[in-house]
Amino acid sequence: MINWFKNWWRSYQFSSALKGEKFKLAEQVFQEIQKSDANLSILESLYLENQRLISSLDIYKKETLGLRKRVSEIHESQSLVALPVTTKLANDTIEVDSEIVRFICHETKFRFESGDTEFLQFTGIDNEVFDELESKLANYINKNLSHYHPDEIRSAYQELKKVKSGKDPDYSYPLIEYVYLLEYFLDNTYCSYLAWFLIYRSGKLKNNLKILDVAAGHGTMLYGLAGLIERLHKNGLETSIHINYHALEQQDLFLKTGLEFWQEYTFDNHPSSNTFWRLDSSNLFDYYKQKIDNLPIEFFDFIVVSHCFFWEYDRRATSTQIYADIFQKHLAKDGYVVLIIQESKLFSLFDEKQKTKQIESEIIQSFVKSFSLKLIWYKRVDSTPTRDKMNTSFSNFAQANLPLQKYISPIKKELFNLRFDSNYIVDDYIIIAQIQNYG
Repeated sequence: MINWFKNWWRSYQFSSALKGEKFKLAEQVFQEIQKSDANLSILESLYLENQRLISSLDIYKKETLGLRKRVSEIHESQSLVALPVTTKLANDTIEVDSEIVRFICHETKFRFESGDTEFLQFTGIDNEVFDELESKLANYINKNLSHYHPDEIRSAYQELKKVKSGKDPDYSYPLIEYVYLLEYFLDNTYCSYLAWFLIYRSGKLKNNLKILDVAAGHGTMLYGLAGLIERLHKNGLETSIHINYHALEQQDLFLKTGLEFWQEYTFDNHPSSNTFWRLDSSNLFDYYKQKIDNLPIEFFDFIVVSHCFFWEYDRRATSTQIYADIFQKHLAKDGYVVLIIQESKLFSLFDEKQKTKQIESEIIQSFVKSFSLKLIWYKRVDSTPTRDKMNTSFSNFAQANLPLQKYISPIKKELFNLRFDSNYIVDDYIIIAQIQNYG
């Protein structure tokens, strides 16, 4: 009876302290309640959950400040190091090996229809390369998200989902850099692998590569290239490939997590482990103010813009002009621009619902010309066998035909209460172009 009264009295004091906004007293009484091992009331349970969320947020804020400081230190140290200029060799292009091409086509289940060589279907994947990448990614994500409450992670997921409704999310939202790794990293890296494979197949890949990745995110264009280089080496390519990779990305935590995971991914003698990273978190829209054009003139073999074309009209118009100026000023005279954009987004930007091959070709030409470029070639890479919307359920098709994200899918299903597995999916245009006055 005495214990019951003590428990009741503590609960009454706790409730009264909260109502009177005497939070220090409420915390002291709550600690006594916890020590007593009494069952918590509904109010006390809610208070405990709230304290846990506040604690997780404080941890995140402290880690964020530390990470921002670390990225700033990296920027400062790199500002003292000039990008090494590699003398162009007369025979710098990597010779295309038909056996390697055949192997990758077999692994990725590459298909195209006769008379339509711009539409390429891929329903397979380089399992040996992507199994290792995905396994390490899952370990990295589990390790970093273990400090946070699931509600915080789901909140970031809801913010990121704005992309699917035609809106630009807030990429500085807490934890969104990790949720992006879960939601888009593997598909974008898969698409990047295919892009570099098609570039290699067309005889445009070099032993010494200088790459500028504009709006780089986590660096998926580099991860896809590293996957292809790993495949080339596994299949007997003896030549080492040297990469200078300059990542321009406003969200410094995306750069930080991209580089941090890269160090884990390439730790065990990966053929791309000696890649030179240069991080630049300048704001793209301050290009003319901040002089991001400290970048070397006519220097880069490839300038890449992958999946960063804005929905909002003014931002899209401004970014288009900035991209065009970057291409004109910093691309080597014989260099190439790589543009990667999702199929549905490209047609939406031009307000076009018909997706015939003729209309597709016209839109691609207009898109390329908007950057003052000339088209060299383009490919639509897709997981489905048709340009049009499938008559059957896509989820059923994916489960039956597309490679499973076997390490990441269970994490997503648990965190986001998803019913279906996640598969590797592509539905993008890969566009290769050059500045108009070259050649």
